[in-house]
Amino acid sequence: MALNRRTDVLILLALTLAAGCSACRRDEATTQPARAARAAASASAPAGGDVWVVGQPYACRRARGPITIDAADHPDQWAHAMVIKDFKVPGANPPAKSRTTARMLWDDKNLYLHAVAEDVDLRATLKGVTARLWTEDVVELFLKPPGDGGGYYEFEVNPINALLDLEIPIGRHTRFESRAQWDSGARSAVAVKGTIERPDDKDVSFTVVVAIPWTHFNFAPDRPPKPGQTWKFILARCDLSKAYAGGQELSTCVPLPKPDFHMYKTYPQIRFDK
Repeated sequence: MALNRRTDVLILLALTLAAGCSACRRDEATTQPARAARAAASASAPAGGDVWVVGQPYACRRARGPITIDAADHPDQWAHAMVIKDFKVPGANPPAKSRTTARMLWDDKNLYLHAVAEDVDLRATLKGVTARLWTEDVVELFLKPPGDGGGYYEFEVNPINALLDLEIPIGRHTRFESRAQWDSGARSAVAVKGTIERPDDKDVSFTVVVAIPWTHFNFAPDRPPKPGQTWKFILARCDLSKAYAGGQELSTCVPLPKPDFHMYKTYPQIRFDK
């Protein structure tokens, strides 16, 4: 009888262990997709920098070394920059379908911009000093130095690396062509994932890197800015695409009541940190 009871206990223990292992395998099978999804989300998240919160000044940090302006990837140079994302469509301000992620840094010579613009239909044909780049695909940066007078600045770069820079005075009407005669001295580079002007295929993105010298900001009181000084800025996108029935999606890094990127009084602050 003792032998039989011992045998029964061993059999029961073996069955319990087997059931437990089977449950473990089921749990592992269930959690593997979740783990993979978390890993993929982590891999696609902006690396290295904290994310800018709208309503607070954007902390533009000093570059930790030279910033390379070319079409190659240099993640280490940008890893500590604060990330700008979650662009909105002006008006009702829903999330933009064409996502944009950007970072900015500075040093005593330049302001630097790095922007990744997701785009399923890359469109760009225009180039030249007075080309209206905003009618196709473009990444835009607007900068307003401190002070009520003077003016503000606009920079645009498209997927074929055409650059438009404008100096826009406040309170004085000037033609677009005269604004475009201002030369910022900016250097830019673009990396494209996809094919430009091929609406029959599906593209991925274009990445823009820009270095803008401080020396030509005629409306700025300090060139370069003093550490801790604040300017105003917005980043914007114009995305011409078959996805929008041949029209454009306009988006900005902050909510706007209407699709007007020149509302400089509503721009958020950019603070130049030490």
